[in-house]
Amino acid sequence: GGFTFSKIETVGDGNIAQPIPRTATDQNAHQLLHRIAAVVHLTKQVTAYACEATTFSPGTGVDYNNRPLANVLGKDDEFGLKIAFLDGKISASGAVYKMALTNQAILAPYPLVNIANTNYYLPIGSTTSKGFDASFALNPIPGWQIVATLYEGTVHDQNGNPVPATVEGSWSIFTRYELPATSSAHGLAFGGGAFEARNKWFNMAGLVLPNGAPLPVNSSGNTVFTLQQKVLLNLFVDYKINKHWDVRLNCENVSNAAFPLGAQGVGLVDPIDPRTFSAQVTLRF
Repeated sequence: GGFTFSKIETVGDGNIAQPIPRTATDQNAHQLLHRIAAVVHLTKQVTAYACEATTFSPGTGVDYNNRPLANVLGKDDEFGLKIAFLDGKISASGAVYKMALTNQAILAPYPLVNIANTNYYLPIGSTTSKGFDASFALNPIPGWQIVATLYEGTVHDQNGNPVPATVEGSWSIFTRYELPATSSAHGLAFGGGAFEARNKWFNMAGLVLPNGAPLPVNSSGNTVFTLQQKVLLNLFVDYKINKHWDVRLNCENVSNAAFPLGAQGVGLVDPIDPRTFSAQVTLRF
């Protein structure tokens, strides 16, 4: 275990090129934090751990009246397992957790601005995040690596509603194979990976439905729904010509899937790039 005294000072000066009130800010924040943990080696290959920790960060951004938001305090409880077999050729880790955070806020939907004509945040009170995450690594034969991750969890406000800009699940898998030194094509490697998120919540305030239908509102007065997500697949081929030269070809979004990675509002969405090819040459001295 241990203790940490954290002190953070954030100084901000307005953009003098913009015709808005140019007020400087100096936000001081400090907090005494602690961490308590226990590690148990169940066997030579299996380790269990438990941890309780407090967290702290200054408030993000300003509110509608252009006042800095309150500091965010948190408490995290976690329990997990780590395993490794066959000299690390098979390894995995997983954990269940619960984190409570105070003074949370969400970005006001685009194009809303506050009295200073800048982006601002809407306080939503406390949030609770809980779930589990896991990772897995496998080295079935020399030169071949496989890595996978999995996450399932929720982030709810004090009324039990989902919070915008949070994700409730995701998975990924990545693999790479390099030809052995005995091969005539030694130096050639190829692989790729896939990723998908699930239930990525978004604030739909400002969206106009067909025929003027009203937007659904939850018990906190928020209008949220999930962004459609698809599998993102990337592939690559890499060839190390010698110790100095390396050539790499990439293909991102192989299936040319179209979906939003995220959104700051109904008029400001972050789309995924279409199928993209790129080449990279590296010279090492």
